[in-house]
Amino acid sequence: MSIKTKAGATALAATLALGLPGAAYAGPGGGGGPRGGDRDAPSRVTTKLRAAERSLDRAQERAEDGESAGAATALSSVRKNLASALKSAQRRITATGGRSGVASAGAVSKTDHRVVSGTAAMFDGADATVGEATALTLDAALDNRDAVIAAIAALDAETKEDYERVLSRIVDATDDEIEEITEALEDDTLTAEARAALQAALTQLAATKSAAEGQISTASSDDTGYGNEDADYGSGSGSREDCPPRGSRGGNGSGYEDQDTTGSYPEA
Repeated sequence: MSIKTKAGATALAATLALGLPGAAYAGPGGGGGPRGGDRDAPSRVTTKLRAAERSLDRAQERAEDGESAGAATALSSVRKNLASALKSAQRRITATGGRSGVASAGAVSKTDHRVVSGTAAMFDGADATVGEATALTLDAALDNRDAVIAAIAALDAETKEDYERVLSRIVDATDDEIEEITEALEDDTLTAEARAALQAALTQLAATKSAAEGQISTASSDDTGYGNEDADYGSGSGSREDCPPRGSRGGNGSGYEDQDTTGSYPEA
């Protein structure tokens, strides 16, 4: 079975742009709008994200040990848990909004970033079984994050302004991922299918970045002042220092806090 590739990913930015309200929205500085940090995300979202990251760890370990079937099974679990977390997050973004919606969007996009980085590194020397599962999982994480942007794009201007920081961190994350995947294409031992999957990911990442920037630019054009309210965003309470998923490249320039997601989400 050949690795799934994406066609037409560049249409994402144009599609989302059509849904943008014409009116600019102001930054929430001093306005008291909801400014949820990741730790405000509900457990229904964070439990699935913790499970996805644990499954990614298992997949990387199995792949390193030559257990291809086990790695593929673990990657299937990553996809299942990402989809479940997204479904819960979308309901909170589009229905309830507030701190829960902002925090859910931030938490999901943060885990998506870690899955993209982790899977991009797993193609190196992978056999067909691991390569196929890795491509599907990379694709799922990219689509997951695009769905978060689409949910934000559908909000009214007043509500959407609360998501500016989430969108900014998505932009930073895509920059990191583009660099990592470019390095993988230059340095790693890749099959033709893996190379095609990574090239397709680069195309989709460019569209994702453009879409997120399009949402941010509306807020920035009518900014009434952005207070220094970043201290609690994604600060979490995890006890272990975070590093990118095993095998990923480079430092964490994405703006996500250097803490382990599996320890930073609330248990309740």
